Amino acid sequence: SINSLTKVGTFQYTKSIEDQTPKNDAVHSGLSAQEVQKFLPNSVSENSDGILGLQYQHLIPVLVKAVQELSSEVEKLKGN
Repeated sequence: SINSLTKVGTFQYTKSIEDQTPKNDAVHSGLSAQEVQKFLPNSVSENSDGILGLQYQHLIPVLVKAVQELSSEVEKLKGN
């Protein structure tokens, strides 16, 4: 579930598996593909080097549903 995502952090793309030198100065934010793979396996792909990639657009419906559930809970707690 969305609540199981604990590894949110930053990363830089490297030149290769062997050469971990960053390609450039850009720092990206991301989730752990391994964690997402547990509940949305089709949103994770593996390249020829064995690196996992995450298709973030697959998370949008899950996130929308989570926000809807939270919004509903807030409304209940407010007594509306």
